[in-house]
Amino acid sequence: MFSLNDITIIIPSTIERISTKWIQQINNYVEHYVSVIISVPPGMNINEIYKKGFSKDILIINSNRKGQVAQRQFAYNFSDRKLIMHMDDDIFFDLQSLKGLLEIFSKLPEKSCLAPS
Repeated sequence: MFSLNDITIIIPSTIERISTKWIQQINNYVEHYVSVIISVPPGMNINEIYKKGFSKDILIINSNRKGQVAQRQFAYNFSDRKLIMHMDDDIFFDLQSLKGLLEIFSKLPEKSCLAPS
């Protein structure tokens, strides 16, 4: 069965309209050993982004290109976990729901993918 230690959540963002509540959610993920990578466009000041309240355990990187898809693809290079979950910077998804998703995914055949219908 997969656990929270097995997942990296990749989030492309411009950090423009991030809420404090969302930052708290993401910080809670890393407190429970979920790997989180936030991929921002080239040239953004990462130190200033951390000052918004992000845990230093969250990896914030400058992508080589701007755009959701490019930022996600760039972030793949920094993940060393078994599973990757895509998330946007306006999605609220509690830890219990994430655990439930992992439980369901653990029962699927190898190399499966979960996606909204």
